[in-house]
Amino acid sequence: MEQKKKETLGTVMAVCGGICWGFSGCCGQFLFETRGAKAPWLGALRLLFAGLIMIVMGFALHGKRNLDVLKKKADLLRLLIFAFCGISLCQFTYFMAIEASNAGTATVLQYLSPILILSAVCIKEKRRPVGLELGAIGLSLLGTFVLGTHGNIHTFYITGSALFWGLAAAVSAVLYDGYQIDQLGNRGDRYDYDGNKVNLPKGYASFIEAMKQKHPDKRLVMNAVSSYGASQIAGTGKVDFLYNEVWGDEAGFKDLHTIIKANDQYGNHALKTVFAAYMNYDKAGSSTGEFNTPGVLLTDAVIFALGGSHLELGDHMLCREYFPSTALQMNDVLKTAMIRYYDFMTAYQNLLRDKDTEAEISVSLNCTDAARNLSLNAWPPQKSAITVYAKNVNGRQVIHLLNFLNADNLSWRDLNGTMPEPRLVSDVPLKMNVSGKVNKIWVASPDFHAGASQELSFEQKDGTVTFILPLLKYWSMLVME
Repeated sequence: MEQKKKETLGTVMAVCGGICWGFSGCCGQFLFETRGAKAPWLGALRLLFAGLIMIVMGFALHGKRNLDVLKKKADLLRLLIFAFCGISLCQFTYFMAIEASNAGTATVLQYLSPILILSAVCIKEKRRPVGLELGAIGLSLLGTFVLGTHGNIHTFYITGSALFWGLAAAVSAVLYDGYQIDQLGNRGDRYDYDGNKVNLPKGYASFIEAMKQKHPDKRLVMNAVSSYGASQIAGTGKVDFLYNEVWGDEAGFKDLHTIIKANDQYGNHALKTVFAAYMNYDKAGSSTGEFNTPGVLLTDAVIFALGGSHLELGDHMLCREYFPSTALQMNDVLKTAMIRYYDFMTAYQNLLRDKDTEAEISVSLNCTDAARNLSLNAWPPQKSAITVYAKNVNGRQVIHLLNFLNADNLSWRDLNGTMPEPRLVSDVPLKMNVSGKVNKIWVASPDFHAGASQELSFEQKDGTVTFILPLLKYWSMLVME
């Protein structure tokens, strides 16, 4: 029921967003026709007040972190290029098209931009549009034709200036786009036409450098398949984050940590890691059905706790490198859990992602009730145990508890969708060695209370702190202040 409410709310908000966009165009047309307003004035005023509102909201939500973009010249340059060549140009050409015609005509012409993006993709991939792509292009052009001729091929109802500004708006909308660069991983020795051995990772770096020089306004990211070329990609300083597509040679949970730690070094502690990690891969290749919820959630818990992110959701959850594949579907339990996990990652992003692996610490945490037969071990994970992973983050100790008590293997891939659901543990008495004074302990988990934090009572004595962990399913995060 709650999931349906969220889906309904999302649909209503999407519809309202479209209505507001259309209404803004109609308001512009009204000002042009009845108040003598001009497009440059209206576009500037609109952006000014929208910018002020966003700045106020940004500082209210994130404080001085909004100024981080000013610390690096490259980030500031990208922001300025996007501001003037992207959003400002898009707004200006759109309102110029309205002024020269009307809101409906301008909107239809501007939304020819997906055709331009698709054309660029087809040229880049040296292929022709296929299937639904051809249908979408045909319908867009047909709609534009009917709009311009009213069905009469001997008459054209759109003025030259309206057509120019409308198409300019479509082109400027394309400037919102960025580039993702792909590769095939380590394919062994490769040679050029003259028989010289090719250093592909070095070539990746020079390609990224050349791309950024040619298109400084475009944001770039490159896939390091099985970490191939990761150091060279990161070393350019020209990508927004580090993107690793992981396969069987990096199948262990401990491998995810190894990759993040290496990427922290490669990116000079400035770039975060995103994994393309396809769940239940063999199951998706041999049958249809549902994702195995325990396997997906345990993998996401580990990735998020380590400070990474998981490329897994779009129109559907990804199960293969061929993104349109829908062999496996999420059940309602997994859909709800995904919302909880991504809400959790967003709500506690400062604790999860503000510090990299340099901030890792070793903590001594034990269950004081021997009868519970609960084994707690430091990273990396072990079967039949609760794994502890900890960092110092802004003066607080952040301790992640990851539940491998029922795990039958230590591979994040859960190839055949057989990872068992972890055993729920509750009211676990814990003792931890602490050198300084503890003022507060609280716990939060995406598995309970929609991720809301819960303060815990504790006792500190003789260099130890004792407290009760209320619940642990997949992942709980303890914070000591």
